[in-house]
Amino acid sequence: MERDRFRGTKANATAKQRAKRGPGVPLRLSESAQVAIAIEREGRCKTTRCRGVLSAALTAGANRVPFGGRFGKTRLKPGKYQATVVATDAAGQQSAPVTVRFRIAGR
Repeated sequence: MERDRFRGTKANATAKQRAKRGPGVPLRLSESAQVAIAIEREGRCKTTRCRGVLSAALTAGANRVPFGGRFGKTRLKPGKYQATVVATDAAGQQSAPVTVRFRIAGR
C-alpha cells in the first residue's frame, strides 16, 4: 500500500465534489489484498478506544472502502479520530500499518 495514496476528501472541496466521490476511504494497493481499517477515537490521556473495524477484499490499483461515519446504527461523535490500515495479501504477508488522523465535525 502506498502511503501517499491514502488520502481523504480535501477540506476545501465543495459539497458537490464530496457528494460525487461519496463517503469512503480511498486507497491504492500494489496487489490484491484483504484490507482492515481500524477506527479509533483519540482520548485526552493519549489513549485510544477502538470504535470499529472496516474490512474489505480489494484488487490491485485504486479502491474505495465505503464509510459514512457510522458503524451499524451508531454515528461517530464529533471529535478527533485515527484510522489505521493494514493490508494482507494471499500469501499472508501484512503491510506496515498506515495511520491517518481525521476529525468528525459537529453540526
